[in-house]
Amino acid sequence: MPDAPEPSEPFHLDHCFDYLRQAVMCSGDTALEKAMVVDGERRREVLGWGVEHECRDYEAIFKFARERRSRDSFGIKGPGHQ
Repeated sequence: MPDAPEPSEPFHLDHCFDYLRQAVMCSGDTALEKAMVVDGERRREVLGWGVEHECRDYEAIFKFARERRSRDSFGIKGPGHQ
């Protein structure tokens, strides 16, 4: 879109951080991690090792994106657009 205005840097940064916020909120990990025990004393720290997490099917995500890719520089097509 040649008429698109150049985004200002603060707006662009806000957009990027909001995008990251949405990604974290929409794919939040609900795996529980138990507290560490050091010398018989339970601590508040967690290591994150040995905890099972559910991963996304990245091949399905890539397939979805490939099938809906746009020929221009503005991203992927929405549902129902060929």
